[in-house]
Amino acid sequence: MSLIFVVFLSLWIVVFLSLRLRSSLETFDLWFGYSIWLIFVLAGWDKNSTFHYVVLGLITIWSVSLIGLVFTRTLILGGDFRYQEIKNLPLATLFQVIGSVLTASPALCHFSTIELVWYRGLFLVLALVSLCLKLWCDFYLLWHRFQKGGLLTSNFWKIVRYPNYFFEILFWTFIALANLNAQFWWIGLASPVFIAITLNFFSGIPMLERRLLDRYGSAFSDYCAKTPKLIPLPKLNFKCIFRKN
Repeated sequence: MSLIFVVFLSLWIVVFLSLRLRSSLETFDLWFGYSIWLIFVLAGWDKNSTFHYVVLGLITIWSVSLIGLVFTRTLILGGDFRYQEIKNLPLATLFQVIGSVLTASPALCHFSTIELVWYRGLFLVLALVSLCLKLWCDFYLLWHRFQKGGLLTSNFWKIVRYPNYFFEILFWTFIALANLNAQFWWIGLASPVFIAITLNFFSGIPMLERRLLDRYGSAFSDYCAKTPKLIPLPKLNFKCIFRKN
């Protein structure tokens, strides 16, 4: 219980700092990455287990890369337009705290020791692959905006419109599934579900879709018509499938 208290106390410190740093809403992602890393650290603090070390290593890479991306994006592009649309800062910060808890929900299983068996190792390998692909997409997108500009339709963007979000969801899905057969492992599935809902309906894709449509008009509409939004599934022509000969 004392460890849980420390976690929530740390998160509310995040709330206070975010409210104090009104002039830089970019700190939202910084505190988000730090708070999730902190939850995983505290959850497995006294566990001498290879599984916990590997998971913490993956979360550390994810957190450091997020912080690095925010700093790089701020230095090169001058920030992220999405933060300019945040009007209610206290409510947004509260959402951030709740989001941190839900995203880090797989860590709830780490209060007990989890052994590294073959299927958990497989999920962790898949999580690492997903994380590497996500990082490639994040920094490729940043490089494209800095070097070329324009609508990005090459590389992974030929397959889906938001590959970085797709690999982000995959990463947290595999992190949650790595707890398979541990006590209350299913609670961790709240993480990819929350991230998928948030990116699809709130802070991610809707804002970007509106901005890209305003900027590129019919070119973006044509791109949307032939490229799936998030899940790389082929678009089936049901009219052709059910057409009578």
